[in-house]
Amino acid sequence: MPSSHQFPFCTDQVDRLQELLVKMAPFVANLPQPSDMYNLEVFLTHHAIGGSRISALLDRNLFSRILDMAKGKNVDTSKTSVVAAATMAFLIAAKVEIEFNICIYEGISSTRDRPTPDEEIKIFHIANNIHPTEYAEIALGNSTRISKKSLDDAQTTVSNNQASRKEFVDKPLTEWKRHRLILTKIVLLERDTSLARLEKLKALFQWSMEASFHDEMAIVFATIYFSENRPGKMFKKALSGFSNRCKKSIENTSWDLTYVSYWVRWSRSDHEKTWMFCSYDHVLLDIARARLSDTRRSLFAKYWESADDVNQIISGFEEVENSIKMEGERRRRDVSDRHQRIDQLQASLDLLLDSIIDRDNLKAK
Repeated sequence: MPSSHQFPFCTDQVDRLQELLVKMAPFVANLPQPSDMYNLEVFLTHHAIGGSRISALLDRNLFSRILDMAKGKNVDTSKTSVVAAATMAFLIAAKVEIEFNICIYEGISSTRDRPTPDEEIKIFHIANNIHPTEYAEIALGNSTRISKKSLDDAQTTVSNNQASRKEFVDKPLTEWKRHRLILTKIVLLERDTSLARLEKLKALFQWSMEASFHDEMAIVFATIYFSENRPGKMFKKALSGFSNRCKKSIENTSWDLTYVSYWVRWSRSDHEKTWMFCSYDHVLLDIARARLSDTRRSLFAKYWESADDVNQIISGFEEVENSIKMEGERRRRDVSDRHQRIDQLQASLDLLLDSIIDRDNLKAK
């Protein structure tokens, strides 16, 4: 691979790393040429000529594995860990800024034993100062951990440069709460065995209009979830017979959608940067692509086998969107009122969910 740039690792590593990333496809970005997304030389040329800054938003699944690597842990052989290592190798080598604040907030929300936010921030700064070759070696299967020397060097760099620590973005709970509310409604509809798949989606459209809550991100998610071809691991434990497990699944998935919400917002509004989203959750990546480029029809056709079903789904979306436009100022007031009472609305849906789970458990006995 001839190049005018000095790569931070050997040409063979660059070629194999790029091939791995193309195969795993963990990035979405609003680049003029999507084929450039895994081309390191394109990124380095962009940087060399003084192009706009490029930032990448990581999801928590990748972030947590990167933290483990920066702690010196052995890396497991899961595809997500391989993608996390390959992603860091590429982003550091390509001089891409990494945004991780939403990952910190998701970590704070967890009840599991985790490092404090300050500790996670410091560990990630260490991770971001490790030479990309270390990550490339892990991604390509030549190593299982970051070398002690690289970790020591990165720790020294971070200790000598405390100013590199970042401030939090605005706390993303507004988006998270909105997604959680709609996802709870989706679970309630999924538990209604009297409704067929398409009927459940139509009921969600109707509720969205009546409740003055149109969350396009969550409804696109529902379109995939209610389809006959939804991925097997999608929305894990949402149908659990244990209320706490079901609600935890809703909360976790709400964080997933929050990443995409912020990435779409920044991609559309931040004209000083190009934004990437990095994940190995292919449903999230599909939703991100559809939201950025308005390719809903092709996305729905991927999961729904009937063209007539796809047409009805598109019509349902358009009906909701037209209703929002027609109602104008009145709906905006309704939405504002609903958001002020979102905790009350969530509590009412949670109570309904609890009662349905109890009912289903009694029937199963």
